[in-house]
Amino acid sequence: MPGYSTMADLIQQVIIELRLESGPSVQQYAEDVIARKIQRIFNSIFHEYWLPGYTHNGLVFTLDGTTGTVVEDLTPVLKRAEDIRYVFYEGEQKPLNRAPEVFNPIGMTGGYRRYWQPTAITGKHFRILPLNTAGQISLHCRVRPDPFTATSEVIMDEELLIAGAVYDYLVDDKENEMAIKKWEGIFTKRESQLRQQLNSGPVPFGQSAYNPLTEWMTNP
Repeated sequence: MPGYSTMADLIQQVIIELRLESGPSVQQYAEDVIARKIQRIFNSIFHEYWLPGYTHNGLVFTLDGTTGTVVEDLTPVLKRAEDIRYVFYEGEQKPLNRAPEVFNPIGMTGGYRRYWQPTAITGKHFRILPLNTAGQISLHCRVRPDPFTATSEVIMDEELLIAGAVYDYLVDDKENEMAIKKWEGIFTKRESQLRQQLNSGPVPFGQSAYNPLTEWMTNP
């Protein structure tokens, strides 16, 4: 996706910003440490927000009609059930509710209200109740990327990542309180702008995967 920085580019931009701050420790840079900080900030933001660059809408899969799972292997697109945003059944426009944590599927057959729930079945991550539900489902989910390498393109606001990494680095350094406060403010403001931008998107009718009121903002 054009217009985004690689991990190597982000590391160099963090170093440039650190060079502008006083303090002997921030003049000694460990690129592997900076990379870890950028990765950690990315992971935190990825978990909190549904980022368009990593969110897939309307992926269609076929239910096996027996176990409640889909026929296809979901490994390429789904690594955790928490990355599911919505599950739609067939042509319905209202997403399925997530089943309660304590829920007995025995005896449920066609005619019961449909739910989805996480499952430990390898390559599936979720199933539909009743288990004998047949047909197709449309999955809205985020695709969790593998840990970044130097050449990986990071599809996230670079100013947010840079500010977060600089702030984290300065906090560890503990020698420049004014710089720490400055970069904390820059990071907080940038994250607030990201939240406002995502909040401007549409919210479909019905309950979301985790929280129907804040699904465009964060996970609980």
